[in-house]
Amino acid sequence: MSEMIGAAVTALEYYAAQLVRDYEAIAEAQRTRKFGEAGTSAAQILKQCALVMRRQADYVRGEEPRVPFEPAPVAADAEEVLKEFRAAAQELRATLEALKPDSLAEERTMPWGASMPLGQYIFRPAYHLAYHDGQLAYIQLLLGDTEFHSG
Repeated sequence: MSEMIGAAVTALEYYAAQLVRDYEAIAEAQRTRKFGEAGTSAAQILKQCALVMRRQADYVRGEEPRVPFEPAPVAADAEEVLKEFRAAAQELRATLEALKPDSLAEERTMPWGASMPLGQYIFRPAYHLAYHDGQLAYIQLLLGDTEFHSG
């Protein structure tokens, strides 16, 4: 595995673990709570991340996405969402680890029309998880939790 691919895998693992830590720091009874009419629950955020990671794995493999790009449904089972997130993170990790270094120059077209080399795209999953981890941290704050749940 190239250093670049290894760095992308390490970043994915770190932010996936951090997202899980912050999700688990929210009381289970509060994980499906939405703040305001347009709000998104912690469980919905985690489910959305799982769906997007599945799409990202498809993009990395050069395949059409299996999962439609739409908001995650309201999650009824907060623990089931956690299992789904972990499975999606593992799939994406395995997909990244299977990359050949010479594929990093290949261009991928994103759903929004932009094109970028695979070597740039493989870091997007970590950036995406970091963004949503900030949302979970804010939900924690709204619930009165002022601790930093870093690993």
